[in-house]
Amino acid sequence: MVATETAAGGGEPLKTAQQPLRVVSLLSASTEIVARLGMAHALVGISHECDWPPSIRHLPTCSSANMDPEAPSIQIDTAVREIVKAGRCVYTIDAIKLAQLAPTVIITQDQCRVCAVSEPQLREAVDSWAAAVQGSCTWREGQAVIEGSSVRIISLVPHSIADIQGDVTNIAEALGV
Repeated sequence: MVATETAAGGGEPLKTAQQPLRVVSLLSASTEIVARLGMAHALVGISHECDWPPSIRHLPTCSSANMDPEAPSIQIDTAVREIVKAGRCVYTIDAIKLAQLAPTVIITQDQCRVCAVSEPQLREAVDSWAAAVQGSCTWREGQAVIEGSSVRIISLVPHSIADIQGDVTNIAEALGV
């Protein structure tokens, strides 16, 4: 089952008795939060932009940019504007990699579609994940069932310092710390 919530939305801590905690962070800030909470060992996948702390750099990346991230800033800006104008996503999520990693928690954001992977993109990837395991994905009231897998999706949407504190608290609760 996939439970989707905004970070400010709270929610019950993830029950991990049946399955070990496996976290995919699709946002650099959330990767750093997970690490600062002492849970870097639970990370099994990261975004292509995650580079801190150094101990996570070996983890598989679950996203990629749909432009050359090493290009000069002006070229990146132009490419992003063209991608958005064409109605395409700036980033791609590797749904097959997600399925292989079998996360129990996925952290993303839903504030800026050009800053990082967004929640709607993640929902599409989860649907593809279900298809990859030749299963079905049924979404209902922010939840989905994928071949009996339990995944909690946390979407960060901070607008204030208090929201950031809420994000940290929500991540900590999801990780059981």
